[in-house]
Amino acid sequence: MAETARLRLPEIAAAQAQKHVTHNEALVALDTLVQLSVLDKDLSAPPGSPAEGDCYIVAAGATGAWTGWEDRIARYEDGAWRSFLPGAGDGVGWLAWVRDEEAFYVLTATGWDGLAAGSGAIESGTWTPVVTFDTPGDLSVTYHERSGTYVRAGDTVFLTYTLQFTPTYTTASGSFRIDGLPFTVVADGLGTFQPGSSGGSAIPSFPASTSYVVTIMTAIAQKIALVGIGSGNLGVFSTVQIVSGTKYLFRGEPVYGA
Repeated sequence: MAETARLRLPEIAAAQAQKHVTHNEALVALDTLVQLSVLDKDLSAPPGSPAEGDCYIVAAGATGAWTGWEDRIARYEDGAWRSFLPGAGDGVGWLAWVRDEEAFYVLTATGWDGLAAGSGAIESGTWTPVVTFDTPGDLSVTYHERSGTYVRAGDTVFLTYTLQFTPTYTTASGSFRIDGLPFTVVADGLGTFQPGSSGGSAIPSFPASTSYVVTIMTAIAQKIALVGIGSGNLGVFSTVQIVSGTKYLFRGEPVYGA
């Protein structure tokens, strides 16, 4: 039977009887291989209770109904297992999303390899921002709300954070910092900053002669700093702006290179 070159879809022949059979075969292959997603890539034998349409990448040493299917896609269909080889030729270069790992894998000449962040894969998750100063001293922080998310695309990291907190201290000094970044800062970053007043939060005073605030990250400090900017003036937030016993609400969206 003739097949398409890339996905090996069966082609309907002229004057063919039971055309629906060939057509349905092609639909099953499309349903398996387009936007390829599998449940697991580490099983070498079929699971005990598969559901209709479940797909797996078959691991080395395949046994049972999967014998000889290493690195192929096994799909459970109509009460039986079927195998598919993704892509044209030997399938090299085909991508699959592995659901139990929440990660992309690419088929190479030696098997399925994970896509590292530096190769252009997209990675996302959460991080926990931490309030501190250059010299924390006896700093104690009560967090009323604290969250952070990140998306890493290649070597670029996009962050968001929300911090509602009350610092208490007598000996802390130096610049105000937000620690806990999910990746090491390699290339300096910059981002937006938005103070809030809800929940009894105070708006901090800006450094002298500055009118708006940005977040910056440097490879030296490895932390977020708040910097006020004005006409020819710069000022870093410190204990002057972040006062002991006062509740604050900060949100930001910085970007940096990792």
